[in-house]
Amino acid sequence: MQVDKDGWEKARRANTLPAHEIAAGDYSHPAYGLMSIRERDGVLHWSWRGLFAIMAHRHYETFELPEVPDRHVPDRLPLTFVTDRDGNIVSLSAPLEPAVKDIVFTLEPPPSGRCSILLTSKYLTNGWRQLTPTSCRGR
Repeated sequence: MQVDKDGWEKARRANTLPAHEIAAGDYSHPAYGLMSIRERDGVLHWSWRGLFAIMAHRHYETFELPEVPDRHVPDRLPLTFVTDRDGNIVSLSAPLEPAVKDIVFTLEPPPSGRCSILLTSKYLTNGWRQLTPTSCRGR
């Protein structure tokens, strides 16, 4: 419905960047399972329970999934990265159920010898945002 799309876009805070490095890795919830965020070629990729999509930056620490008419993906699902008091990404939340608060997925420690890739975002001259791996947490 166009009214919903207009309202959704109006609520977006344009020209913002994440205040913190975004952590690519696996996020888990005891009932909803594992949600994975991966970086490939400067783009975040989301996957959960066999579903997958490229993530687009919405505003601040919130990204969203695109509308994908040819396959089952939660259209425009917002995913918000949450930090602890030291500014480290520790979880992400998503409104998977309309009648309850956002579901919180906790960042899993990486397997032994591996790390969670931390990414920073910057604006390019053409208006696009580029994600760049900056460091590794957990090794």
